[in-house]
Formats: sequence, C-alpha cells, structure tokens
Amino acid sequence: MTTNERNTATLLHLSALTQYLFPLANYIIPTVIWSSKKENSTFIDQTGRRVMNFQLSILVYMFLLGIVGVFLVLGALINHGGEFTIDSDEIHIGNFMAQEWTAWFVTGIVSFVLLGILKFAEFVLIIYGAVKASNGLLYSYPLSIPFFKVDSIKEDEKMESSDETNLENHHQS
Repeated sequence: MTTNERNTATLLHLSALTQYLFPLANYIIPTVIWSSKKENSTFIDQTGRRVMNFQLSILVYMFLLGIVGVFLVLGALINHGGEFTIDSDEIHIGNFMAQEWTAWFVTGIVSFVLLGILKFAEFVLIIYGAVKASNGLLYSYPLSIPFFKVDSIKEDEKMESSDETNLENHHQS
C-alpha cells in the first residue's frame, strides 16, 4: 500500500469533521474524495464506504433521538404541566412532580443526553479511524448501518498493495 493511499484514507475519515465548520460537509466532502479516488484503490474504496455508512448511521440515530426528545419533552410540558414560565433567574414548571408525565419528560431529557454522548463518540471514533487508516488498517465503525456494501475484510487487517490483481478481484465482486 502506498503512502498516498494511506493519506487519502486518513483524509476520508478526517473529512467528516468538516461538519463543525459547514453544515452537511460531513456527507459532501467524504463523498467527493471517495468518488474521485475509489477506482484507484480498494483500500480507499472500502474506507470511503465505511466512512459514509457511519456518517449516514449517525444521521439516522441523531434524527431518531432528536424527534423522541422533542416530542417527549414538549408533550410532557404542554399536556400535563400546564404552566411553564421563566422568571428572571428561575424556571417554573407547574406541578413538575406529577408522576404521569415526569417519566416522559425525563425520558426526553435522557434522549438529548444520549444525543450529546453520540456526538462525542462520533468525534472520538473519527479520530480513531483516521489513526488506523494512517497505519494502513481498515477500520469498521461500530453501530454502522450497511448502506453501502463493504467487503468482509477483518477490522485492523492490513490491505495488500493495490496492484491490478487486487483491483480486479474487487471489481468482480
């Protein structure tokens, strides 16, 4: 495997961090890099598939957690609490200890906490994947939904040099 392949694969992982600079860049930039380089290297192709699977999976998980959190918290406040006021330094929620809606409210808050943990884990895993790629290893992100088919190469397995035989085997499958 060439240094250029390892660098491109590392860049593929790290390009997902552009989401912190521009909305949706974590989908656009990796897709552009992957699309332009996937024909040249099996390693880059498999890395791009894994990066995109992970980013799309995170999107699904964030969407679900966000929807659950918003509906549970707002539903609990509107339907059961009645009063929700914010004074100068205090927040008052009428009858907050009512058992019938406190569980819904707490569950909604927990979904927002899980969303924060998910974003932190995403950041750490992107860095970890980039380090693996820089060492010439494929990294399979946990909890990834297989939107794009990935080859059954074991995680942390070094890819062979992307010679013509390797590329031919990849394109035949």
